Amino acid sequence: MKSFSINYLLIVLLISMSKSILEYNDVKEPPQDFRAVWSSPWGGDEDLIRFNSIDEFKNNMIYILDTLKMYNMNAFIYHVRTHNDALYKSDLNPVSPYFTKVDFTQFDPLGWLIDETHKRGIEFHAWMNPYRIASDDTIYIETLLEKYKNYPENPASKKEYILYGVKTIIMDPGKEEVREFISKTIIFSKLNKRINIISIYK
Repeated sequence: MKSFSINYLLIVLLISMSKSILEYNDVKEPPQDFRAVWSSPWGGDEDLIRFNSIDEFKNNMIYILDTLKMYNMNAFIYHVRTHNDALYKSDLNPVSPYFTKVDFTQFDPLGWLIDETHKRGIEFHAWMNPYRIASDDTIYIETLLEKYKNYPENPASKKEYILYGVKTIIMDPGKEEVREFISKTIIFSKLNKRINIISIYK
């Protein structure tokens, strides 16, 4: 009888411990706060982001990143594609008008910016507008085709993939070729830039 009582108590103890372990494992860590700042040359930060020289660009970006760190931000959302172009070196998209003065053989602005962001313990998030070509519907189709003639893989080089709207021109999202191109742009931007990106927004 004594042996039975001890065994019974051991079984109860094991069940109790198992329940506690299961309950512990079910406890989820609270989600991390997403304290972010979005920066875009098209959204009001043109003077800070437009590239004129390496030193000026670095100083401007360090000012932004140090400000983020001071206010305990943990994510930096940077606009890398505003109008079917690229704020980085790309074989698929023309360079952004904001980065025309960049000599990519001498300096990699986006690569440097990502490194500086991570040095401060801040996540880097890339923002891409997928379909927008222009924010002006008065641009002639011939002008657009001329702009993209050296980028034959870019759908904006063919008029059948271009749609005009009210104060906007976009690539037709209903075309499979356009959607495949956007995916390719994202993939190649990550591979070519060795970008350790947390996420990409479209």
